[in-house]
Amino acid sequence: GHSQPQGGHSTMSENAESSSSSPPITLHILQQEGATSTNAIVSYFQDSEAFLRWSDFLSNSIRQRDEEDGYKLHQGIDIAIQRGTLSELTDSDRVEYHNVDVLGKTPTDISNFIWDEVQRKKDALTDTEDGELIVLCGLSGTGKGTTFATLGEKLRQEKGNDFVVNWSNGNIFRCVAFLSILWSEKEFPGAVYDKDKALTKENIAAFMEALTFEKVNGKYDTRIDGLGLNTVVSKIENTLLKQSNVARILPTVAEQIQGEVILFANSAISTLRKAGMTILLEGREQTLDYINTPYKFRLILSDGTLIGKRRAAQLLVAAVLQSMDGEEDQDSANLEKVLVDELERMAARDGLN
Repeated sequence: GHSQPQGGHSTMSENAESSSSSPPITLHILQQEGATSTNAIVSYFQDSEAFLRWSDFLSNSIRQRDEEDGYKLHQGIDIAIQRGTLSELTDSDRVEYHNVDVLGKTPTDISNFIWDEVQRKKDALTDTEDGELIVLCGLSGTGKGTTFATLGEKLRQEKGNDFVVNWSNGNIFRCVAFLSILWSEKEFPGAVYDKDKALTKENIAAFMEALTFEKVNGKYDTRIDGLGLNTVVSKIENTLLKQSNVARILPTVAEQIQGEVILFANSAISTLRKAGMTILLEGREQTLDYINTPYKFRLILSDGTLIGKRRAAQLLVAAVLQSMDGEEDQDSANLEKVLVDELERMAARDGLN
């Protein structure tokens, strides 16, 4: 068997007074980012009635938000089908997603598994292009973001920085929102933004026409050329595209242009693939169903209660670290009291007491 590394681990005898079977919580554990601290908290509170009730409440609200987001996307896809931008998918159009159960696996485990699967499938399909598009979906709390960051890092080391792209549709939605604001200000100076005027079928077509995906100074970028603007997304993504007036109308615009953005992404990604790139795209199934690639993965968590438990643990860790700011010499007993107090406070704030 593997021997435990020495140092940093308390033995059970030192911890005889703790009622739970999990090791004591130390400040060092809480300061570990990511899974280390959350797993420790989940394990520490495994028998706590209050923690289980609160995490159950959080699970339900996360699931509810996922369902609402899914419903909004579904409406957006319907709008695109009615406009004729997308056609309704038949069963034969759909590519099966490969389910990956993340229970008990680290982001590195999952990334390695996904990449091995892609290689295996690529051989089986005799897919000879250098590049590939890997899409990943999964409900909130399954760790899509972390998994993709880890996979991207792994592939950048293997293939080189310039051959791995984390594709995001977010900036394309933001470009169209920004263009629709410029159009409104030009046509109706000083008037309040009116989505029915700004987002007509003709306008949407013109806004999409203003966007091209091309190589600029040796790097691929989205060019915006229209309504007096001629620039590339990388120059304005943290300034103009992040303005509050863009953020305010983003959900409204996004619902109207799901189809157009899917077509833009498919075309841009196909350009990148031909250039030998590996593209990582994370999103929701309703849109990913329309993205052309055989490499589709869905993260699932076979223990559904863990989504709420992890969220509860993340919130607790953040709150405790904030309240402990600068107090380095906390002993475990005191820390655990702070944790229990925080748990009561946060559960009460959510209406549980």
